[in-house]
Amino acid sequence: MIERAPVSGYWASCDFCSHEEEVDVQTFGEAICDLKEFGWTIRKNGDEWTHRCPGCSGTTRAKKS
Repeated sequence: MIERAPVSGYWASCDFCSHEEEVDVQTFGEAICDLKEFGWTIRKNGDEWTHRCPGCSGTTRAKKS
């Protein structure tokens, strides 16, 4: 799930484990792009969206600094 963070940016939580990640961006679209760059997989399954962290996706990519 991806939600607006209380102060700024967005929070993503993996639907398959307890991993969470914050991205410091202004828009939802930017959050999606950054998460995908970090190795997250975001897919639509029927009417639901699934969000997999890099560990559950089997990907490892470096986070931007």
